[in-house]
Amino acid sequence: MKYFIALLLLLVVFTTKSQTVNNPQSEFTNTGIYHIDKITLLDTATLVDVKINFLPNWWTTFSDKAYLENADTGEKYTVKKIEGAQFNTKLWTPISGDTSVRLIFPKLDKKVKRLNYGDDGKTSIYGISLQKSKTDKTKSIPDHVSKWMDGQIAGKKRKGDQNRFFANDSIKIVGYIKGYDKRAGFASGIIYHQNDLTGENFPTTVRIYKDGRFECNMLAIHPISSNIFFNNQGIDFYAVPGTVTGIVLNWDDFLLADRYRDKRYTFKNVQYLGVNKSVNEMLASIKFIRPDYGKLEEYREKQRPEDFKSMQLQSWEKARKTADSTIAIKQTPDDIKKMILNQVDLTYANYLFTMEARAAITKRKNPTMKF
Repeated sequence: MKYFIALLLLLVVFTTKSQTVNNPQSEFTNTGIYHIDKITLLDTATLVDVKINFLPNWWTTFSDKAYLENADTGEKYTVKKIEGAQFNTKLWTPISGDTSVRLIFPKLDKKVKRLNYGDDGKTSIYGISLQKSKTDKTKSIPDHVSKWMDGQIAGKKRKGDQNRFFANDSIKIVGYIKGYDKRAGFASGIIYHQNDLTGENFPTTVRIYKDGRFECNMLAIHPISSNIFFNNQGIDFYAVPGTVTGIVLNWDDFLLADRYRDKRYTFKNVQYLGVNKSVNEMLASIKFIRPDYGKLEEYREKQRPEDFKSMQLQSWEKARKTADSTIAIKQTPDDIKKMILNQVDLTYANYLFTMEARAAITKRKNPTMKF
């Protein structure tokens, strides 16, 4: 009996207590790449398993400044050790696109209920629960946002002047980002609007409110097909002077854009409202491959001008054929068809012009360069 009691005491002394939260629930995240897979609370340390979902053969890093923070008090716990990678060293993503790393932090105070995770100001996950696992939360539009948008859209009764192309009036954009949080790192967007006849530029700021609503007004003299840029992500829209266009976005698309950053990401969950709804939906359904501005400098350095021009003309023709094919299948009205094809032509012509302009600047700075 004494032997049994002594053995039991030894087990109590040498067994470390632990609490594990799998796939913990969080309030908000600004990253589509890093995900907290598991948190294990020990008497001696805190283990955080991070899952990385990224592009194959791309790299990520973890710094020795990564930290956990008590979401209620601000007390920080700096990382002590890493398993599965090295600090401040490139970690290449395998072909599967998934990999895992374990970060080891100091023991947490027992009163901690929620954590924030950050890494050198680049990655942040807020309000990580140490009590709840993640559940599927359907992001819906709050009642006060729906009423506001309905009121804004209904407030301007005019549907634009349908009898003439030119009409000097304001264009209003109103919208909502489902799942937006003021900790997103940006509180405004921008529309690079210009007068195509005079060449004047009128960049327009799109204000984002703390609850995720956004709006802007700008003058226009004819219908426009343009983009709103939020955090460098472009969302297409069509608008007519004298009308209000509603746009509903989803934060999940911003996270996917963060993950698939090798090309321009096309938002999948865009909802259009107002009198321009049908045109916007039709334009959004017809996609074509756009030139990659991220590779423009590489092309300039490595390709001869004639080779670059030949390659882009082939891409231009391919984009035209893709658009034509989709337009035929969808039986697109002639006015929308013309708008789409003009957009293809303008996109590729501008790409060629941009290359020529950059080459001219480089040539002036360094006359010995061939391109």
